Amino acid sequence: MYVVAGGGSVSGIRAREDIVVELILGDRSSISVSAKASILPGEEEVVVSDRLAHELGIVIIDPYEGLWCLRDEIGKTVRQT
Repeated sequence: MYVVAGGGSVSGIRAREDIVVELILGDRSSISVSAKASILPGEEEVVVSDRLAHELGIVIIDPYEGLWCLRDEIGKTVRQT
């Protein structure tokens, strides 16, 4: 069972083995990390956990506008989802 926004819970599926998540950007080398994959009913997009964002070095600037950067780009670069 997974707790979701609003405090509800849903049944989901968690992969037994780690997957490799690769962040591919056109202006720098890709970043690869190991992660656990969970499939939750009703989700149509990939959900990035706070831990995965940390491992990839992602810093959220404005979640509504989809603005972000990498940790080493703070104050230098703004990327858009």
